[in-house]
Amino acid sequence: MSTAKRREPIPPPSRPTRLRERIAARAAHEPAWAAARSLARRYLPHRPLATSVSAAGDHAIVIGSGIAGLFAARVLADRFDRVTMLERDTIPDGPEVRKKTPQAPHSHVFGARGYEILTELFPGVDRDLAAAGAPTLDYMRDCRAYVDGWMPQFTSGLQIRISTRMLLESRMRSHLLDSHPNITVRSGFRVSDYLYKVESHRITGVREQSGEEVHADLVVDAAGMGSRTPQWLSAHGYQAPRQKRVDMRGGVASCVFRPPPDRSHDWVMLTVKPTRQNRRSVSLMQIEHGLWRVTMMGWGGLRPARDLPNLYEFARSASDPAVYDAIRDAEPVSPIYYYGSCFSRWVCYHEMSRFPDGLAVLGDAVFHANSEHAQGMTFCARAAVELGAFLDQLPAPVAAVAGSSLAFQRQLGRLYSPYWTWNTAIERSVPNIIAHDFELTTRALHRYYDAVRGQLLTDRSLQLVIAKVHQGDLHPASLFSPAVMWRVARGMLHDRAMRFQGDV
Repeated sequence: MSTAKRREPIPPPSRPTRLRERIAARAAHEPAWAAARSLARRYLPHRPLATSVSAAGDHAIVIGSGIAGLFAARVLADRFDRVTMLERDTIPDGPEVRKKTPQAPHSHVFGARGYEILTELFPGVDRDLAAAGAPTLDYMRDCRAYVDGWMPQFTSGLQIRISTRMLLESRMRSHLLDSHPNITVRSGFRVSDYLYKVESHRITGVREQSGEEVHADLVVDAAGMGSRTPQWLSAHGYQAPRQKRVDMRGGVASCVFRPPPDRSHDWVMLTVKPTRQNRRSVSLMQIEHGLWRVTMMGWGGLRPARDLPNLYEFARSASDPAVYDAIRDAEPVSPIYYYGSCFSRWVCYHEMSRFPDGLAVLGDAVFHANSEHAQGMTFCARAAVELGAFLDQLPAPVAAVAGSSLAFQRQLGRLYSPYWTWNTAIERSVPNIIAHDFELTTRALHRYYDAVRGQLLTDRSLQLVIAKVHQGDLHPASLFSPAVMWRVARGMLHDRAMRFQGDV
């Protein structure tokens, strides 16, 4: 077994932890809560991200070497003697687009919590990104955003670094393999099925298309949207998991530009959000090497064009032409990349009554939020942390604990559930989308979201809470704290009073 020095494990979310988050959220808006926050910090101290104190097994397999796979392998490397990453693509030597990741050239950004996990698990990646010219972004200070009007800009402390996904993935992989010799990567490996032991209801490895078998104590499916776990489970006698899906009926187009010389601006990101009246989303981000990446998205049957003249027109026709004004004199230096899909999906493994042991499914293979929410990489990071924390709680190596896999999927379901509900409440405002069923809570939350959105232009504190929720820094329950709900109600009463005075 590995003798590497281990740190104390991060515990699962607990009632005191959630209490600390609620107190901190309120303190951000109501000075009266400042004393409570200091008490919370004293008696509910922050527990840093950590690794295991005991090994969870001999060998773990990770299917997929994308962002979710890299985070999963990093966490498992501290808990298993060996970790094998299986990738169906040929892995490039540098920051290049892999064949099976057509979404890679489009905008990928971390939330603040996701980037915090990245820097703790992959020390050195931030330094590499900085050396490549990837700029730092404070989400409130350096992002100029149009949401029914221009949002106020102020320092928030929610900081990340922006780069292309290709550069980020390349640097993560390089650091992972250099610092963890117990991880190996096999490219060109096409998994055709799980190895399943009927007597113990356990996955014991994977089978390659050629018939080769690779055995392991734990198999992690981080294959993203291409995951075939539902089909493989059905083939072994399990009921296929229910899937929730909201199809935004849209598409995404991206292009990289070289900015015009001597152009000054006060932003690192410039974004125009969609509205009911205008379903165009347009964003411009500074990336590495001083370039700009422009991503345009349409919803509700509206899709961006695949040629440059119509792409300019799409940007000009957004709710505000700010992005068009920025790029009309810029030089395009890449093809137009198009991805004709825009949806949210949740594969509900947590609802299954039977689930085989020896298997964990995470990342986009479970929970995929449409790219407008910018949550994908953050949830990959958080799911990996949840997996590490779960393994640390087991009383014995994972291969000896019956029911552990279903327990983990249910723990992951509790993580995703409030975000799915809040995200779909936002998506419901878009006309002409396709959703199988909006839950009753979603319909109620949609009205509340409208009320919150109506106050964002004038309430910085409310804007900060929304940003922290979307970035995984606060639980969505923070949106319903008394302090936040009071601010929303007070703003609505003020707006009604102003309208009444205008009518008089």
